[in-house]
Amino acid sequence: MKNKVLRRLKNRFLMTVKGSDIVPEGTPRLKQKALFTGKGKIKFGENVQIGFYPSPMFHNTYAHFEARNPSSEIYIGDGTIISNNCYIVSNGDKIHIGKNCRIGLNFQCLNSDFHSTNAEFRDDPEHVFNKPVIIGDNAFIGNNTIILKGVKIGDNVVIGAGSVVVRDIPSDSLAVGNPAKVIKKLEGGES
Repeated sequence: MKNKVLRRLKNRFLMTVKGSDIVPEGTPRLKQKALFTGKGKIKFGENVQIGFYPSPMFHNTYAHFEARNPSSEIYIGDGTIISNNCYIVSNGDKIHIGKNCRIGLNFQCLNSDFHSTNAEFRDDPEHVFNKPVIIGDNAFIGNNTIILKGVKIGDNVVIGAGSVVVRDIPSDSLAVGNPAKVIKKLEGGES
């Protein structure tokens, strides 16, 4: 048992990008290098996998997890697999990704705009608005998808590749596009 724990710690150390300043809670299987940074919390459930070989961008990118502020939280649920080159940043509030999700490469999930849209207050943190992002269980999210602040995605949702999600998506739905729109209600077992 002790050797198994030491091997996990060694693998985590080797796969963590230099500059990481957070030790996440939980032990994801890191198949790609990862950076864990910020002042908040990053938590992983059981059997979470980050990175996928031989998918593109395996060797020349890394996974980026950033909980910027003390109130920031990122949680990835049990059994979720996120492919290569993800970028998940919580500026405040939380980002919660449910259990058994499958997420494609170049995934971005942000719970803030990070800057005001008003030019006068562009760099004033008092004018930055954060809203939580919640992704339900069993979501299947295609490559090059962006999930923006304040979005709640239900259980068993499929998001098409290249989508930009700016509004809630109800459970058991297929959504695609920029902005993503529900195009079909999914029935159990549908492929």
